[in-house]
Amino acid sequence: MAFSNLNGHSRQPMRPKLSRTAYQEVEHRLRDRIRRGDWPVGAALPSCQTLASEYAVAVGTVHQAIRSMATAEIVRSVPGRGTFVIDSPTISDPIARAASSMRLAIVAGLRPPDTPSGTDVGISALVTSLERACGEFEATAAFYSRQMAGVDWEPFTTTVSRIDWEATEGVVLVGVAKNLETPDDLVKAARDAKKPVVCLTSVELPGIIPHVFYDNTFAGYQAGRHLIDKGFKKITFLAPFRSSWGRARATGLRQAVAEADLASNALAFYPAWDDAPSVDQLGRVTYRMTVDAVIEPCIKLIREQGAPEAIVAMNDAAAIGYIEAASQFGLKPGLDYVIVGFDNLEEARGCGLTSLQPPWEAMSEEAIRLLVATVRGQHVGTQIRVRPHLVARASTDRSHVEPAKSAIGAPAAL
Repeated sequence: MAFSNLNGHSRQPMRPKLSRTAYQEVEHRLRDRIRRGDWPVGAALPSCQTLASEYAVAVGTVHQAIRSMATAEIVRSVPGRGTFVIDSPTISDPIARAASSMRLAIVAGLRPPDTPSGTDVGISALVTSLERACGEFEATAAFYSRQMAGVDWEPFTTTVSRIDWEATEGVVLVGVAKNLETPDDLVKAARDAKKPVVCLTSVELPGIIPHVFYDNTFAGYQAGRHLIDKGFKKITFLAPFRSSWGRARATGLRQAVAEADLASNALAFYPAWDDAPSVDQLGRVTYRMTVDAVIEPCIKLIREQGAPEAIVAMNDAAAIGYIEAASQFGLKPGLDYVIVGFDNLEEARGCGLTSLQPPWEAMSEEAIRLLVATVRGQHVGTQIRVRPHLVARASTDRSHVEPAKSAIGAPAAL
């Protein structure tokens, strides 16, 4: 679980003004994780360097948070061995106390129970995390499900119109899987809401609507760095569809390639970005649709031009589609090529695919914290950027894969 913006860098969005310093914010996160059982009594905390990297703060800030927890007799630092949990803290966060008896609404579209897990791109896990965060803040959660309307979910504005506003003090709109090239429906629902709203999204929203967003640009950067650090000099971005979150991931990948000062043809796009249909044109794009959209074009690619040695797919479904296509030529991930996906679906774990894990827990906690503070009138117009972490598996296990017999042509413009 990671979050950013504790150091107040100019490129980072503002965090809620909750009257906590950076070390107090880190301490709060550590206390919450201990309370949830991430580190039970007797367990060792990760090193200060690891925590500093995870929370995007200086090592000294983590040291200060640890010292404060040691004073409270929650942890004990043993020289040469590490820091160990010796007690579980009680809830002492004033924001959590203020939320007691508050009723909050959660609006999201969940897949039917008989469909493959990949089709909701983690929405079930996110809703579960939101409900758990409400419980930790001693608030009551009411769930409003977006209904299916043809091939897509009903508009947010339709679902929001069913909310019992008299019994609701604030609303979370879950839009993380929504293409936000034109986020009119989500934005309109947020503006039409009769009570404070926080949106959960996959990209930054325009305007001043309070929202927590998954930093897909940084996710793309992480994927690129992972392959570049293993020595790969040419990377193919595989994207059968255009979307706002896919564009953000491609932007991050470009940044990783530029930072590494690789050759001008180091990054290719397949198919050409402008030739790929937009998810807005297709309506609801499912896991199977994405897998199937990749297989035939990639069979053609491998047959006519050879297999690329390093691939970043737009999501796990696209990556798995490529793995299926490559298997028809006897090519195996991690042996004949390396590949990275996004979303860390159950299917990714099953086939050993390296993937970027969305920060569902962190997003949920930040969203409820932001919503409670907004309901209490403590701030307005806040946005919070939350970063994923990379889960390395067998598909990128090799530090070098033999170069393909032929390479993909010049990269397409994004």
